[in-house]
Amino acid sequence: MRVRHSSPDGSLVLVVDGTDGDLAVRFEGYEWHTHGDLFVGSYGPTEAQAVATFVDQILSDRLAIAVCSRNGAVRDVRVTDDPSDGWGCSGGRIHTVAILERARVAC
Repeated sequence: MRVRHSSPDGSLVLVVDGTDGDLAVRFEGYEWHTHGDLFVGSYGPTEAQAVATFVDQILSDRLAIAVCSRNGAVRDVRVTDDPSDGWGCSGGRIHTVAILERARVAC
């Protein structure tokens, strides 16, 4: 199972991927990713429910999408509750966006 949530312009794609038996969430083309088992308890009692809640919070703008760019090029994209923490974006600019659509495209 793989589900994609795209920005209207297609520049950001949030992917929920369970094809190898482990639920993972990532942005297509970027290094950041996380695993669903890390959210059990905080976001839901099972991995599937926790990932669904996590993704819903992203799509509902309750969690920020932070973009690190340097010299005008996007270097990394990640989900965070604190975009000001820097997360290795030294020498770059961090800004937050909220542009993903709820429409899901199953792959």
